Amino acid sequence: MAGNLYGYVRVSTQDQNEERQMVAMRQLAIPRKNLFLDKQSGKDFARAEYQKMVKRLRRGDLLYIKSIDRLGRNYEEIQNQWRILTKDKRVDIVVLDMPLLDTRRGKDLPPGHGQGAGGVLAEQRPGEHRKPGGVSA
Repeated sequence: MAGNLYGYVRVSTQDQNEERQMVAMRQLAIPRKNLFLDKQSGKDFARAEYQKMVKRLRRGDLLYIKSIDRLGRNYEEIQNQWRILTKDKRVDIVVLDMPLLDTRRGKDLPPGHGQGAGGVLAEQRPGEHRKPGGVSA
């Protein structure tokens, strides 16, 4: 059963422009009522619109975010939220700027085959750039 489409957009301050992220969400035809925008730091997840969105998400829904750093800045908290959304709530997540972070992929593989989105997420720390071969820049 296919669920609803959702989009989450975040900029760090009131002055920053969220339009680049909103354009991406509009291109996906996400209903306006399912778009959530926070204009505050990603240091934690105590964000009003994010919390509202999490309460609305249901099993089978699909959440789009433009890039992983729009979800948050704290690596451990991002991993925790990812687990809550994908494992506890059974929501799929697509990170538009990083196609490997798409939890819809690999669902037909037996357990333990491929690393899936969770494994890729574990390798990506927001704000940390990696050179080929896994060496941090």
